[in-house]
Amino acid sequence: MTSKISFFKLLKAEMKNQGWLIALASFLCAVLFPVNYQLQLDRIANSVYTDISPAEAAELISMDKQNATLDILGAGNDLTMILTVIAAAVCAAAFFSYLHSREKTDFYHSLAIRRETHFAVRYLGGLFTALIPYIACILIAFFGIGTAAGTVNAETTTAVLSAAGFFCLSFCAIYTLCVLAMLITGRLLIALGGMIFFCAYGPICVQLVQNMMNRFFDTYYVPYWHSDIGTYFSPVSLMTYIGKGLRYSESSPVSIWAALVAFIIGGLLLCVFVYKKRPSEAAENALIHTKLESIFKVAVCIPGAIALASVAEFFTGYDSDMWFIVSALLSAFLINGVIEFVYNFDLRNIIRHKISGGIAIGGTALALVLLIFDPLGYDRWQPDIDDVQSMSIYSYSMTEPLSEYYTSYGNEVFFLDRELKDFAPVYELVHETINDPETVSSESRTDTLNVCYTLKDGSKHYRYYTVSEAALKATLEELSLSDEFREKYYPSAWPEVKESDGVSVTDWKNFSIKQQVLDLSGSELDELKQLYADETNKVSFSDMEKSQPVACLTFLTESVSESQYWQNPGTEVSCFIYPQHEKTLQFLKAHGMTETPLDAAEIASLSLQIPEEPVHTSIIDPSEQSLSQEAAGYTSYSEYLFSSEADINQVLSCIERCRYYIDDEGCEPNYIYIVFKDGDVIDAYCAITDMDALAPLLNNN
Repeated sequence: MTSKISFFKLLKAEMKNQGWLIALASFLCAVLFPVNYQLQLDRIANSVYTDISPAEAAELISMDKQNATLDILGAGNDLTMILTVIAAAVCAAAFFSYLHSREKTDFYHSLAIRRETHFAVRYLGGLFTALIPYIACILIAFFGIGTAAGTVNAETTTAVLSAAGFFCLSFCAIYTLCVLAMLITGRLLIALGGMIFFCAYGPICVQLVQNMMNRFFDTYYVPYWHSDIGTYFSPVSLMTYIGKGLRYSESSPVSIWAALVAFIIGGLLLCVFVYKKRPSEAAENALIHTKLESIFKVAVCIPGAIALASVAEFFTGYDSDMWFIVSALLSAFLINGVIEFVYNFDLRNIIRHKISGGIAIGGTALALVLLIFDPLGYDRWQPDIDDVQSMSIYSYSMTEPLSEYYTSYGNEVFFLDRELKDFAPVYELVHETINDPETVSSESRTDTLNVCYTLKDGSKHYRYYTVSEAALKATLEELSLSDEFREKYYPSAWPEVKESDGVSVTDWKNFSIKQQVLDLSGSELDELKQLYADETNKVSFSDMEKSQPVACLTFLTESVSESQYWQNPGTEVSCFIYPQHEKTLQFLKAHGMTETPLDAAEIASLSLQIPEEPVHTSIIDPSEQSLSQEAAGYTSYSEYLFSSEADINQVLSCIERCRYYIDDEGCEPNYIYIVFKDGDVIDAYCAITDMDALAPLLNNN
């Protein structure tokens, strides 16, 4: 027989029983939102500006108030995110803690109320306990205090209301999983562990796998701009991702929002199913079914052992596969025993589940074999050339002859999406690297190469390779003879060049740092871009390697939005102008470019640093260290300081500026540091063109 008592009366009674929790939630929300908001607005309003006009000060104060509104009441408030997680756990524990007491469980389940109804009352009670105070305090803070302070406008209203809806949705998802943890457990300590498991296990495991892949596989590479798949495995990580996006007015992918909703729907369905099937005698047991104990233990033990071994390796400083194997297996045994003790609180039963314990330790051993010995051949994998539709590549060596300091995440995104159809030279380089790794490791100098394989089935596979620097340069030279490569990888295709709305030029060969901004019309700028593109696309990599730039052409972009800035921080790019750019140089000179040799009379001091030995690291014996740009740590220099005008003039006549390189003996180029009398500073690499004339100065210094 089922009671006909009103559902809403039941809900009201349950919330009344938890009045202490409602009062606590109301107090915290009031302090965090209306009170904190009022204090911040008062602080901003009382700010004193003495160096600007009253009108400018008022505008600045208004802007600060609006920013405070977004920071405190918006989606980017980290404290709100933390309290959302805590509130979800506390509300779930408060409203469903009776399930962990056999007496209370028997009492409530003996009432003439359907289990679904009783669950709905408890579930909604916990939901309303947190959400009603939060929504009330947000509305009071924004429409009450905010209206009085003049911060209510279309932008802030949209941001605050969308943030409130977002946090309510996030709370529902996290709260539902916390309720599920309470339903499948019989003790509060185990329930707290279950809450952490449901809310953090997925992202932690994904991060652990990525760290281990990066640790043990040389070719493993995941582009940073790819969304972390671990984000989708927890409502907490989803909340963090969406919240940061909303803070910067960036829209999150639909899949992210869909995943958050899926946690609510899927978790709620599981909760109802488990609640209906949950046996009353499960109270005060570790989990509602003994089989779940083994499943959860294995799920925690294997990644936990690998993670604990990594932590031990970090703190002890040992870096050997054998040490990692021993520490991981010992960690698996330890974690297995700890979990069994938590289940039973009896040391005699720490090996009670022998089969699941063996599976946990065996699973850890299997993971170690896959990671350390690579039986599946991850590092040796390369798709069959007939299955490859295109390849994209990225390496610093690819941009170094073309541009000065053109290295940023945005460049990597661009280059690894170019999809070369004529990829045979790159494929062959990678093939030789994979099949003959000892030859590469014996090379005096190596370089890195990121590759994206686009297969004919549409899938993309990213890999990271350490290759011979000489072989890479030979490959780039062969690629640079292809029109397709030049059209896709040379500066004329770079977004910073194509989208630029202005240019400046520097006299690079004379160590100039002063940019000469050219006042060009739109048609003149287009003409310059076309001239530069036409002439650059005729120069091969070997031609650039043999030459030194004579100027730097900087393409400028005046306006970049905040969201675009974070996606691609580069707002300008400086491209080298070589002697082969005859028409480009003529155009620049005709439109205001001037060549201004350094004047020794304007220089206060000049420091010339000449390398004494090859580049090497301080960790490994230089005689055993392969010289590579990745291994470069430091080198010893002989430093010569000149301050007289005659000496400085003599030095300048014996050197010329050059790009960075490491010569055949592993040495860096000379380094020059110039301090001008007006305070400007120049530092650059240089080559000595007349050592006979310079030697007396060096010997007397």
